[in-house]
Amino acid sequence: MAVKVHTPVFLAERDMDWLRDRLSPAALEKIRTHLRLFQSWVAEPALRKPSARAAVQHVLESGGTAAQFKVAVVEALAQVPGGLEALLREATEHLGDDEALEELPALDAAVDQLQCAQRSWVRFLSFHPNAPQILDSHGRQVLRLIDVGFHADNLLTVALLGLHERREDTDRSVLEGIAEAAREWTGAYYGAVRDLVESVGPTIDPADPFRTRPLADLLSLPPHDEAAATIEEMDEAIGDAIHQE
Repeated sequence: MAVKVHTPVFLAERDMDWLRDRLSPAALEKIRTHLRLFQSWVAEPALRKPSARAAVQHVLESGGTAAQFKVAVVEALAQVPGGLEALLREATEHLGDDEALEELPALDAAVDQLQCAQRSWVRFLSFHPNAPQILDSHGRQVLRLIDVGFHADNLLTVALLGLHERREDTDRSVLEGIAEAAREWTGAYYGAVRDLVESVGPTIDPADPFRTRPLADLLSLPPHDEAAATIEEMDEAIGDAIHQE
């Protein structure tokens, strides 16, 4: 998944609870260790910075530690039946289920943008008939998309950790600045995903829609960020479209 899906990762505490009965103690401790590394090397130093600009710069320069954490999480989840599915649900659906986000409108908007981008990206990789070839032929565009999404997720994660920990040594303006940067980067990520999907997506044949190639037609329909996530839902959506015709 880390190679083929490239989904940025934020693992909520509720997923740690879900995984407790499914992972070996060693695997669970590996995840917790890397989460602590992310907190101590990326999040906490950023939240202690004297200015929002310095905090954001620290997060952007801490890619190595963040990547180490995320790869460890994906590797551990791959060992658990349903583990990667839980990760996708978290990344595409459940991040916004947090009342604390109301305190930071920029962070709330960042969560929405990240989830929209994730839904579109997962839909594209899961259902596009030529996804592997497109990833190869549009390599530069894909790499930029992944890079922007990686930093967007890191900034969002740090802002969420700062919001929940409510550190006394964190200046409110620093937290707000990180949240605003997260909003900007997730917006750029969402835009990059849409640009790729729309530039390589199939086009509808208006003379014969949903008849000879329903999957391709469905893939071309906006909004790309709200498409069905399962084969069953895709089949249902295709059937509805045919019925409307």
